[in-house]
Amino acid sequence: MRKLIQKIGDFFLPDPKLTSFRKLIIKGIVYLCIFFTLCGIDYLYFLFMNKDSVLWKIISGPHAAAIIFTGMFFLIVLPGEFGDVYDNTRPFNPDKDRGKKYSLNTVINMIKKNDIIEFKIIVDNQFVNIGASSDYLNSNNSFFDKSYYINDIEFNDIEEFQERVALFCKKEKLSVYSIDGVRQATKKNKRSRNKKAENK
Repeated sequence: MRKLIQKIGDFFLPDPKLTSFRKLIIKGIVYLCIFFTLCGIDYLYFLFMNKDSVLWKIISGPHAAAIIFTGMFFLIVLPGEFGDVYDNTRPFNPDKDRGKKYSLNTVINMIKKNDIIEFKIIVDNQFVNIGASSDYLNSNNSFFDKSYYINDIEFNDIEEFQERVALFCKKEKLSVYSIDGVRQATKKNKRSRNKKAENK
């Protein structure tokens, strides 16, 4: 039962490493089904239940919160996940996609300090995802079973992971395109944005 609950939770949690829209389409359909089911139940409550009853006062608040929560996931979280899949699958563009230089030690230290973090780096005109992932235990509010990854390859040993990441370095520097989805602007990119702002 516990594993089933965890699988359901994993299904709804955002996954920045997704490379297929299939899961997101299924998730969107599930969100819509839940949303319209809750709205239908709410309508039936409104029609047949006494608004002054204790039961109505107990269930109306949580029920409305569930509708709002489901709607927010569909309108806000799901589009962001579609954006992640697009970023993970689109081809590299050498004219537009440039990274910011970080030392290997800086990147590794950030990965050591964070239970969950992802770097998208540029290696030979291709995107490579590296980072750390962990499981989360609700009862203890804590992360556990931390591991490291390079794309789909997982590592339990940080030293082995660091050795593999070091192969992507040029002059002990990594070209970082984004950290947890946040674009790392280079000086050239900043200047181009400033010029566009001036033209407007």
